[in-house]
Amino acid sequence: MEVHNLRELDIALHASANCVGVNSRDLATFRVDLTTLAGVLDAVPSHVVAVAESGLKNRADVQKVASWGADAVLVGTVLASAFDPCSAVRDLTGIARRGRN
Repeated sequence: MEVHNLRELDIALHASANCVGVNSRDLATFRVDLTTLAGVLDAVPSHVVAVAESGLKNRADVQKVASWGADAVLVGTVLASAFDPCSAVRDLTGIARRGRN
């Protein structure tokens, strides 16, 4: 299930979601703000897979969301626009996750 905030996360968890995509894109404005992911990712229980979505452009972004508790990331534009997509994937992988409670 995809969520954007803590209220939506609560709904997803009550629906027994076992994987939650936390999207940083505001669907009303289409503005992306990675900082909105921090609190939501941290609130995802450890038995639920947490995927950070939207606006991830580089390794530093992936490191940031991993430090906030993301188990995985969803990337699209950065790979679709890369001159060498294989190299872009290598740059975005191999980052340690911090885990969640």
